[in-house]
Amino acid sequence: MKLKLGIPKGSLQDATIQLFARAGFNIYVSTRSYFPTIDDPEIECMLIRAQEMARYVADGVLDAGLTGQDWIREHQVGHPDETPLVPVCDLVYAKQSFGKVKWVLAVPEDSPFEAGLGFAVKIDKDDFVGRDALLERRAHPQRVLVGLELEGSETAGHGDCVHVGRSQIGVVTSGTRSPILKKNIALCRIAVQHAALGTEVEVGKLDGHQKRIPATVVRVPFYDPEKKRPRM
Repeated sequence: MKLKLGIPKGSLQDATIQLFARAGFNIYVSTRSYFPTIDDPEIECMLIRAQEMARYVADGVLDAGLTGQDWIREHQVGHPDETPLVPVCDLVYAKQSFGKVKWVLAVPEDSPFEAGLGFAVKIDKDDFVGRDALLERRAHPQRVLVGLELEGSETAGHGDCVHVGRSQIGVVTSGTRSPILKKNIALCRIAVQHAALGTEVEVGKLDGHQKRIPATVVRVPFYDPEKKRPRM
């Protein structure tokens, strides 16, 4: 029975192979295969991205793998009901570089906090890499999700730009005709400076400038937002 061992693919790959060479194991990598050969008949290697290593070990695809403590911690936080992974030992090595490393957390414009889905993010439950940055983004979002009521008979579509004057201040995420309200409505991700109820904006069609549809920022849900109507 062979030991299935994960070798980190990417920036740590060469340093890992050199580490094994110093220990007396020679690993040979082919550019056409994710299964390097090793001069030990009891070991079977597989190239896996470091950030995916913990998942492959937890799922039983690998018996062991080399990865960072941060990736192990992130996996365990995201899968609290699984059997915890067991670190065997610490191997202090890194890719060959003398430069400083800068960690950057990138949050897209349609992040849960700016798409009205912040309730689905369990940010207060456990600590994890990037938590402080996400807390800052939640406290000071650049955009929020609002409702729009459009004038006229033309509906807004996904991706239509929203303007105040010549400046684009938002984008429509979805739009339709409401048969109950008998109005054209849309959801819009808009800059917080223009998110107040009653703000008048324009939805751009074509290139966003040749045709504009007047619209007003309204509350969501569009129908009975205060839930005053009796339910059957």
